[in-house]
Amino acid sequence: MSYRDFDFDHTQQLHENNLELWAALDIARSLRGIRVILTPRLSARLKIGDHHMPATLLVGSTATAVWQEFSGPNGTGDKLPPAGAVTFSTSDGNIATVDPSSGLVTAVAIGSATISGADAANSLTASDSVTVTETAQSATLTVVPN
Repeated sequence: MSYRDFDFDHTQQLHENNLELWAALDIARSLRGIRVILTPRLSARLKIGDHHMPATLLVGSTATAVWQEFSGPNGTGDKLPPAGAVTFSTSDGNIATVDPSSGLVTAVAIGSATISGADAANSLTASDSVTVTETAQSATLTVVPN
């Protein structure tokens, strides 16, 4: 066997090993996707905007209801995508409206309302409250470097 033959055989073997590796990675990606689809969703959480507390909105302003499903009870475990389409509703459309498909909440009048979401594919529901005010309740100031 010449050096040239050895180099060709070695290159061919590396190419075959790479193909096997890519095939294994494709299978792993597919299995991960199947695991996410098959993992039961045991709880869901809905929050208005990116707040950790109930949202306070000024009349005329908007926020988005953010839906998240979890593999464990009470918002624990792995975060999972919704099993189906999530629909949103409001307890009082005179205070705050919500787009049923996008979750866009619009503050209409002073008061409080509960925004709820439901995933019909697995019967999970969650809600968050929104308080609508006419004037700002607090302010923050942050100095950031240029």
